[in-house]
Amino acid sequence: PLRLGQVVTSPELEQEKQAFYRMEYWNAINGDDIPLQELANQAYDQAVNGGDESSEKILNQSKP
Repeated sequence: PLRLGQVVTSPELEQEKQAFYRMEYWNAINGDDIPLQELANQAYDQAVNGGDESSEKILNQSKP
């Protein structure tokens, strides 16, 4: 049985977690197409924490 505060991890679980975040957030903002890595990171963080729509606002504000 799991105990309170116990962390369960494995290489397989980590791989699944990374695939999930890539599909749900990074791909949703087209992170690979953003030319500035810092901007891509900010948009990704915003997508994870505030949703895709708020991330789009960041990207739209950064356009000249």
